[in-house]
Amino acid sequence: MRKRFTPLFILLFSAIILAGQDLSNIKQQKPFGISGGLSLGSYLYGANGIPSRQAPFGYSVNANATLSFYGLSVPFSVVFNEQGRRFQQPFNRYGLSPTWKWGKIHLGHRNLNLSPFTLAGQTMYMAGLELTPGKLRFAAATGRFYNAVGSGDPNFQRPRFKRSALALKLGAGGKNGGFFDVIFLKGKDDINSLPNEPDSVRAKLKAQENAVIGLSFKQPFAKQKLTLQFDGAASTFTEDLRFEPIDFSQKAPQVENIGFIIQPNGSSHINYALESSLRWESQRFGLAATYRRVMPEYKSMGVNYLLTDIEAITLNPSLILGAGKTVVSGSIGLERNNLDQHKSEDTRRTIGSLDLSMNPSPVFGFFAQYSNYTVQQQVFREEFSNDSILINQINHNFTLAPRYTILGSSVQHTLLLTLNYQILDDQNQFTAEFTENDLVNVILTYMASFPGTGMNIRGSLNHFRFSSGQFENSRKGFTAGLNKKFGESGLTLGSDVTFSSINQQHSTGTNITASALLDFAFGKRNSISLQVYYLKNNLPSFGFSEVRGQARYNYRF
Repeated sequence: MRKRFTPLFILLFSAIILAGQDLSNIKQQKPFGISGGLSLGSYLYGANGIPSRQAPFGYSVNANATLSFYGLSVPFSVVFNEQGRRFQQPFNRYGLSPTWKWGKIHLGHRNLNLSPFTLAGQTMYMAGLELTPGKLRFAAATGRFYNAVGSGDPNFQRPRFKRSALALKLGAGGKNGGFFDVIFLKGKDDINSLPNEPDSVRAKLKAQENAVIGLSFKQPFAKQKLTLQFDGAASTFTEDLRFEPIDFSQKAPQVENIGFIIQPNGSSHINYALESSLRWESQRFGLAATYRRVMPEYKSMGVNYLLTDIEAITLNPSLILGAGKTVVSGSIGLERNNLDQHKSEDTRRTIGSLDLSMNPSPVFGFFAQYSNYTVQQQVFREEFSNDSILINQINHNFTLAPRYTILGSSVQHTLLLTLNYQILDDQNQFTAEFTENDLVNVILTYMASFPGTGMNIRGSLNHFRFSSGQFENSRKGFTAGLNKKFGESGLTLGSDVTFSSINQQHSTGTNITASALLDFAFGKRNSISLQVYYLKNNLPSFGFSEVRGQARYNYRF
């Protein structure tokens, strides 16, 4: 019963906290307001020829609302779906971020982005605060990244310890968009958070700890045309807290002073990551230079995914010609790995592209692009030299997309052609036979819009071919569809069908997909949506069919 009152408790608690803020403009504020929406949906599913890829029946309830009380905005959302029925506990997440002038409070499940190498994109169940009075930039949050999960978890998640976190930011910013921030993140697993698990399970889990300090700043110059930006961080990551702590009392006693932040042991490692950019933007010309370096094994518990062991330099110029009808842009970049020289070879990449967009008139225009991606490995340790396996490849990519439009009072026609050609050229004679390939993709699309009737029709022809020294695949077919809106009645009907003929080596087959849609809006706040999807795959080695129906009711307030 206690869990049912969690959202209400959070809302009331937030309102109490913010009730003591500056009320000097309270007379000008609207006393109370609420807006949002409620969505109720369910689906039916059936399959023939393959195991079902989802449950035969499911439901979902989505609710979102924003409460306002004398200028205080409190947004929140709640989601329930069929997982609750399956596992006896609904899947739900609550979170809100009420604001008042220069203050913001985060409660529940929130995403707080402090910098790309410290805390970015990681959901945290938190109590947090952001303050931006004047030039001050302050943020603090404490909570957990995730709960402990035992070996008998009904959601089939891997066992893990509870992971708590603390994040802090202190900085200064100006009205021109510039800022200077110092960020700190501390995360730690609770090794005692699985008391009911047997020792054999807990012994296989790693209890980890992480401390990250980051620096982030941005400074515009020359009336906002020139911008210098930097993000960097240093991370100490302990892979397993069970290792014996390192004694620094003799050789480095100063390290003992930071023991309250993190206690290094034999599994700890320190790495850094940084990115710096200088950008010039004027009315017709732009140029950006970026340098990025992320050391191997750099980790932050506050970042979901980060490509490591990479050093990259990139230039991105752009030019606008004429009256803005022609835009030329491009990029050139160099990348390499093996930054700590622990691998036997280096991998170097050269990336280049050139884009051209021309729209000389409202009825005609085209887009063209060429890109080149080169990967080359160089032996770093001669004792591991083997030319037969070193990568030395060039990937060319050509795209051309002209369009033609006929504008009329009762109908508008659009014809679009997309041509794409890719080729992989392997410079290694020992591997070229197995890796070289080319790809051709052609799509011709026609669209017609009838503004007076509310009807739109569309159709396309497509051809795809991929070939290499080992095999060849091809696909060709068509797509057709239409939508019809019936005046002010609120009724919309739509349908699409796609047919493809598939050739895979020595086998051929077909693929058919079809869908139908009915939307009906009534009143000012209500709508109903019905959708049906059908898939028929007919290949000698893999034939099956699927059908899915979905109904949804939406209410806005």
